[in-house]
Amino acid sequence: MSFDKLNELLKDNGVDINDAVKTISNFQSGKIKPIETSLEHLNKATFGGLIPGMVLSIGARPSMGKTHTLHQLKNDILNKKDRNISMLLYNWEMPWFSLILIQLKKALKKSFHEILHNQPTEFELQHYKDVMEKFRDSRLTTVSKPLTPEEWNYLTREWIEKNLDKEILIVAIDHLGIVVGDDKTKSIYKLMEYENAIKLDYPSKVVFINLFQLNRQIEAIWRAKDTNPVGLRVTSEYIFSADSIMQYSDIVMAQVIPERANMEKYASVNRERYKHLEEHFADDSNTTSEYVRLKGTNRIYYDYIKRRLPEDDESNLYADILNREKEEFIRATSSKERDYTDFDDDELNF
Repeated sequence: MSFDKLNELLKDNGVDINDAVKTISNFQSGKIKPIETSLEHLNKATFGGLIPGMVLSIGARPSMGKTHTLHQLKNDILNKKDRNISMLLYNWEMPWFSLILIQLKKALKKSFHEILHNQPTEFELQHYKDVMEKFRDSRLTTVSKPLTPEEWNYLTREWIEKNLDKEILIVAIDHLGIVVGDDKTKSIYKLMEYENAIKLDYPSKVVFINLFQLNRQIEAIWRAKDTNPVGLRVTSEYIFSADSIMQYSDIVMAQVIPERANMEKYASVNRERYKHLEEHFADDSNTTSEYVRLKGTNRIYYDYIKRRLPEDDESNLYADILNREKEEFIRATSSKERDYTDFDDDELNF
């Protein structure tokens, strides 16, 4: 950075204060509108939805549905036809063949085998067209080649500069562990440093969505599920590259599907504090206890490990019942996932 640019940093802090007041005013007047998602708990945690300047990081073990959640958010974003929005998706792990095939299965109500071994009827071709149009949305740009942090930073900034006329820009990465580098931890840290710099350079323009993996060690905790049911919930110690993810993210959310970890029951929670999860409480003979276990079968749990501006009266654990469509997507994606927390750095080079 030149000395002239460094001197510009010594400006009156009143400029930043005025900008902050203007941002609050723009929220109040409706000039800044969050992108509402289909995850109600995420809307609550983010003051109404995805907001410019936000870094949202979503973590899980392989086969726990993080890619499904990202594509659910992608559909939410691109369904806002009345919003001047663009999205850049670094789709580094899940093959497009699988993503498209899953959407065709959803639209046609057919098995993968039937789709792949039969020519579509004239009626079904319309469903094909609808599915393909969603993936070919002109507001969506995709990059499938894994990059170094420096390459990612250059390409992302170039894309942002070309789309500054848009209301909101969304940059998503599936997932951080696939960034190219000799040392994965350092590479992830560098990439998130770049994210933070971009966020500061374009404070009212860009939303980041990162996917990451939880460490394998948490599976040992889940296998010892009867020893400490309260301790089954995800904490920051089980996040791969936790230092960078916890430091630079505004929201850190972990996903757990207990059934995938062979848990018929999940964590133990306070009955009163988590009354909103009452339909997920497991049958328990000790109904007078302050704590209750959660059902494991056919459930997915969303645990907020970090919220930069939490509401005092909000809980940080939410749940959803898995429907068949979501289960099929998660099952199909899980077969493509590698565990990037279980290799030495030199094994992870590309």
